[in-house]
Amino acid sequence: MLYLTSDDFPVCKSSVHCALSLFNSASRSCTIRCDWVHFPTPKRPNHSSLLHRFYRYLWYLIRVAASFTYRPVPLPENPTYIASEDVTIIVPTIDAGEEFKEAANTWLIGKPKEILIITEEKMKGPLEELANQVDPERIRVLTVPFANKRLQMAHGIRNTSTDIIVFADDDAIWPPTMLPYILACFEDQKVGGVGTSQRVQPVGKKMTVWEVLAAFRLSIRNIEIASSTHIDGGIPCLSGRTAAYRTIILKDPEFLHGFTHDYWLGKYQLNSGDDKFLTRWMVSHGWSTYVQCCKEAELLSTMKPNWRFLKQVLRWTRNTWRSDLRSLFMERHIWSSHPYVAYTMVSVFRRRTFLSPFFISVLREWPLTPCPFRSLGGQTLQPVNAFGRPNISVLSHL
Repeated sequence: MLYLTSDDFPVCKSSVHCALSLFNSASRSCTIRCDWVHFPTPKRPNHSSLLHRFYRYLWYLIRVAASFTYRPVPLPENPTYIASEDVTIIVPTIDAGEEFKEAANTWLIGKPKEILIITEEKMKGPLEELANQVDPERIRVLTVPFANKRLQMAHGIRNTSTDIIVFADDDAIWPPTMLPYILACFEDQKVGGVGTSQRVQPVGKKMTVWEVLAAFRLSIRNIEIASSTHIDGGIPCLSGRTAAYRTIILKDPEFLHGFTHDYWLGKYQLNSGDDKFLTRWMVSHGWSTYVQCCKEAELLSTMKPNWRFLKQVLRWTRNTWRSDLRSLFMERHIWSSHPYVAYTMVSVFRRRTFLSPFFISVLREWPLTPCPFRSLGGQTLQPVNAFGRPNISVLSHL
């Protein structure tokens, strides 16, 4: 019998008829018949993979357990803030339609002192007609020279006289108990911003596949923000669909200047990502945040019922990358104030971001100032794009 043993070679055994013929006395030659069979090397258990899976599911169970143990802030017996005296709702928009009337009627049920609609000058007439159809006494329409969400929000802040500002999308539908539950969180004088849970309202009679995906995305988000709020009191983002803030924070001239002069890489002025900026400002200036995850404070919002939903997701993802990079590596307040939220941000980068073409282009565009990504492999990153050309213009539209 002939045995050849190696991890890289096949094995020949007598069981597969490796036989040697008898010597031929005349020719003194030998004939060998050998059938080779490959026996693969037994797979060894990948302990690192098993450990990774255990680690993933452990943190998943922690999130789920924390979301179940989370409790919303109850309504106080003697509230400090009353909506009819202390709340102004600011709605930056440029193309509100009939959905605005439905949403505005739900806002008015909570009896806010005033609703400010901020739009561009050419849309003032159509929006005033809509406002007059709903409530001409409590809804005012203000304008800015051109459409820019941050400028519109800043204009609304400057024209507010109440203690609490609530930003809302023009299609956000509220339950009747929304404002009382939001104001309950401000009984704690350390709380500067309050968010809510969300659910998708279909545009038609039935949800499209895109709306189902959006609903799943919001369900996961509700679990994540409830768990992070319960674990360390933080949240990655107070969603701009509906969020409330103390007016004294937003009227700070430093905030207004930073909010309207926010640049990516020092040269691309940002219009979107306003909710991320507001959340970072709360963290960096020592204010607490809270999220009311309950049916009493759960808004309904419409999503794009077609493939354009993917464009929305892309825009949200870009805002997340830009803002979380700042939180983790430039401002760094998140590490000490909300370590669990910082961990979730890093986890998202590890799973998704570092392999993305956009993130690679971000690294190549990173300014030559001290930062964690200044060099790779001893080579300084130059401000060029993936094609080696300097000063790409596409980021100006991100």
